[in-house]
Amino acid sequence: MRTKLTIDDDIAAKLRELSHERRTINEVLRRGLVTQSLSEKGEPFKVVAFTSPFRAGIDPFALNTLSDELETEEFV
Repeated sequence: MRTKLTIDDDIAAKLRELSHERRTINEVLRRGLVTQSLSEKGEPFKVVAFTSPFRAGIDPFALNTLSDELETEEFV
């Protein structure tokens, strides 16, 4: 099957270096596809839960904002 595709210059240069082997492009594409399919079948990401000293909805990185809000409520 013949297909026209655009290849970046750096990739084309590498393919030219490897072109002494027959079917270079097919092999490179096969390896890329196999690698991609293997990475898709990896183990699912697991979330490790922990006990937080803060209530739900309290962002420990925004405590200054919370302090400002509480101070404003006291003032008003």
